[in-house]
Amino acid sequence: MTDTNEKNILWKEPVFPMLDEYFNPKHVNPTLETIVEQEMRAMGYDPTSSQDVKEYWKSKGINA
Repeated sequence: MTDTNEKNILWKEPVFPMLDEYFNPKHVNPTLETIVEQEMRAMGYDPTSSQDVKEYWKSKGINA
């Protein structure tokens, strides 16, 4: 009877959300991250530089 109770508990609250992993947006091409990196490079910014990232988002009206 303990096994059945454990199965019911795991079914209601899985250890990790399998559906979230299956529908992970990282599997969709192109991702927002890819688009932003391409746009940053086109504007002359370096996506690996934190200062350039701040300047890029500042140019979009987002201050961090």
